[in-house]
Amino acid sequence: MTELLNIKVNNKNFHSKNGTIEVLSGINFSVGEGEFVSIIGQSGCGKSTLLRIISGLEKEFEGSISLHRKNNSISFIFQDLGLFPWMTVSQNLEFTNANEAEIETALKNVSLYDKKDSWIKELSGGMKQRLAVARGLINKPKILLMDEPLRELDMITKEKLQAEIKELLKKSNATTLLVTHDIEEAIYFSNRIVVLSEKPAIVKKIFSVNINTDDRYTSSFQNLKAEIKNELI
Repeated sequence: MTELLNIKVNNKNFHSKNGTIEVLSGINFSVGEGEFVSIIGQSGCGKSTLLRIISGLEKEFEGSISLHRKNNSISFIFQDLGLFPWMTVSQNLEFTNANEAEIETALKNVSLYDKKDSWIKELSGGMKQRLAVARGLINKPKILLMDEPLRELDMITKEKLQAEIKELLKKSNATTLLVTHDIEEAIYFSNRIVVLSEKPAIVKKIFSVNINTDDRYTSSFQNLKAEIKNELI
């Protein structure tokens, strides 16, 4: 697999009137082209901060983010999804400068074409998630970053949407990094899983996922889940 992205964060601090908090320390791993990598760790360990550093939104840190190909477009799906409630479903995609045909295809891909003129408040939680994914993929990004985009969904809706997203990502071939608290979600999607320690976070362990992840109830899936959980305790 061709290396696309090298992530090296030697130090990331946040400063406040109460002092300095060291959030990240000793983060160093690479991501291959077309790979899906999940980043998992306890709450507050700096997972979202790391994703913001990778995206370029957070620039004050010691280290480097190296892209090994030119013209790498990056798309980011945030925790709050970042949808514009004063715009319709279609208008949320028009904001990306996509044309009418691209918008139609994107909405059909996530089964939302019949909602194209609806307001965001008229969508269910799952529909909002699908719209955020459609917007994240519409411009065919080389790198897709996702920060716990499914965390507010019930289990049944979440698993259904995970399957839909997995198929969309196979078609897009986007290199994807996902921040999640959900170990099963991380295994289901990923080629590799990066486990972070408590802050100041280091890379505690990287797991390769070499099993069939479509069936969550196999012994291999559950054994891997137990191994990752042990690293988080």
